Amino acid sequence: MVPSTWSDDTCAAFDREAARHHGLPPQVARMQHADMPDWLNGAVSEAAASETVGETAATQVFDRIAGAWTCLGWQLGYFETESDARAFFDELRHLMCRRLILPDRPELAGAGIAWAYGIGSDLEDMFAVDPGSGMIGRAGPACVPQHDAEAGAAQPIAVNDGLLSLVLGDNPGRTRALPLWRRIVTASWQMGHAAVRFAGATAPLAQVLSEEGAVGQFSAAPAGMTIDLAALVCDGRLLIDDLVHVGRLATIASDIALMMRAYGSRRDAAAGWAFRPLGLSAANVAPALMAQGIAYDSAAGRATAAAMFALLGATAHATSAELAGELGACPGFAPNRDAILSAAGRRRRLMSGVTLRNGAPAPQRFDAGACDQALADSARAAWNDAAVAIERDGLRNATLMIDAQLAPLNNLTRFERLPGGGFGRTLEPAAARGLAVLGYDEAATADALVRLAGHGTLADAPAINHDSLRARGFTQAALAAIEDALLSALHIRFAFNRWVLGYDFCVSGLGLKPEALDDGSDMLLALGFEHDDIAAANAYAMGENSLDDAAIAPAHKPVFAGGGAPAHIRMLAAVQPFVCAPLSETVALGTNYTVEECGRLLALAWRLGLSGLTFRRDGAPLAQPELPGLSPERIRPREAMLRSANETMHRSAMDAVRGAASASSADVVVQ
Repeated sequence: MVPSTWSDDTCAAFDREAARHHGLPPQVARMQHADMPDWLNGAVSEAAASETVGETAATQVFDRIAGAWTCLGWQLGYFETESDARAFFDELRHLMCRRLILPDRPELAGAGIAWAYGIGSDLEDMFAVDPGSGMIGRAGPACVPQHDAEAGAAQPIAVNDGLLSLVLGDNPGRTRALPLWRRIVTASWQMGHAAVRFAGATAPLAQVLSEEGAVGQFSAAPAGMTIDLAALVCDGRLLIDDLVHVGRLATIASDIALMMRAYGSRRDAAAGWAFRPLGLSAANVAPALMAQGIAYDSAAGRATAAAMFALLGATAHATSAELAGELGACPGFAPNRDAILSAAGRRRRLMSGVTLRNGAPAPQRFDAGACDQALADSARAAWNDAAVAIERDGLRNATLMIDAQLAPLNNLTRFERLPGGGFGRTLEPAAARGLAVLGYDEAATADALVRLAGHGTLADAPAINHDSLRARGFTQAALAAIEDALLSALHIRFAFNRWVLGYDFCVSGLGLKPEALDDGSDMLLALGFEHDDIAAANAYAMGENSLDDAAIAPAHKPVFAGGGAPAHIRMLAAVQPFVCAPLSETVALGTNYTVEECGRLLALAWRLGLSGLTFRRDGAPLAQPELPGLSPERIRPREAMLRSANETMHRSAMDAVRGAASASSADVVVQ
């Protein structure tokens, strides 16, 4: 059982990643602790059951995660009263049910298994920290295995600011720098998945803003949660107080969850104890903007996104400082105090509209006048309060990362995996919410959404409809088969084939020649329909996936237009100063992007003050394709070949750098 508001795709993902399907005892007994409320007592394992069960309801997952965290929080002194603990427990369950917060995968799959069912994982080869003494020892059965930080497939090329200054400037050094720049861009274009980092003055500034230079890097990923920003929009307005409350609760829960982590090495366990790294990620930025009637690729969109992340980051830091005041700052704060305070001060000044410069393109200035004034004022005040609290109490979490998922919303209809198998088409909910907030009534909204997603049937479609198909020999059973196939088809063409209708019916009933049924052939053309007929019928049945031709005001159409790679880069640049981790989001490029266009995107990213750009280009000569249908045994040789090719291209870029080093005053470092 799952909440009725969840989509099919959400249900399938939850069932796959969160629910424990087997190995659980059908009944458990509860421990009895005098200093623990009865409802917080964990389960105790009894004699091995002859039969085991699995989790069959989402509430079981919510209960075990929230229960385990609340129980540990009670033991560690996070709550003053039982009512505080109960409120924390209930709110966590409520927020997970509404998907306002989503714990990381390790917590979804493993948190609370020991607390709820009295069984644990065998983690004898892993390490954990005793929360009372800080001593590192072997992980216990209640711990959750820690996953490594994702390294990514892109190999980074670090380019000094001086090279780009020469390439993009008008000076004598430009002629010498252009060949080297072209070779770097070409290598990135051919690799398909490339990461270019701008070394020199820009990178250290970004590191200070992200606190990366203060606390270093860890091979283990931080504990954290994802917050759904779109779910915090109601009637076209961001619920500012709710965002603060959710961010505060997520920070506290993540800090408690840290004490349940099992690490692969003593080094990672020691780092986890010293710096207590947390990571909050904000998802669905583009749908949140659309639901407010704000265009993604606009000054208002960029300022609103920046303010949302600034408010979330300030809330997390202020909460961590409050925890430090009650429970003590983490050991890693004191030796990094000056760097952390400097980073907090910079964000505080950025929220006031100050532009920070360091001899390179500066981070984008926050444009408070372009977004909702209440949101801008709240974010500014939050960073003022957070900076004061950090200086007074320190931080419970010296590494506090606020990550972003900022891709534009370019497809307003999409296919989702169904729990029972197969796929179905769904409409992006933010489209209807955006139309409503912009003042369109139910009739106008319905008309626009039908144009967007289609009628879902060919019954009354132009040119290709039930009447015209009957005239060509289609029976009622054949029409029903076509209608069923439309539910999971990308285009009406994919519903007209021998697999849907049957070979014998196609030949004897429709009079089609066998060659017209071959893979790659178009049955609709063979039936005598024209290309224009097919396009019109497809638009009627499947929609246009766009509101460009809908009856809405021209000024409102950008709200539903999404954005390409340049818009994505402008959004990344606007938000980067207010996230507390180096932005690692990949910008997707189409198959038709040229070397010159990739170069222009890299130049745009540098001009806007980004610390780098990672992009993936579909169809690149050396790009790794997605092969979901192949077994690992068949994929590995292909991966090895592509890895070798990437390494060869990487060495080619290094050779280009070394060969041109003497001809240019700008340094380029390939890592």
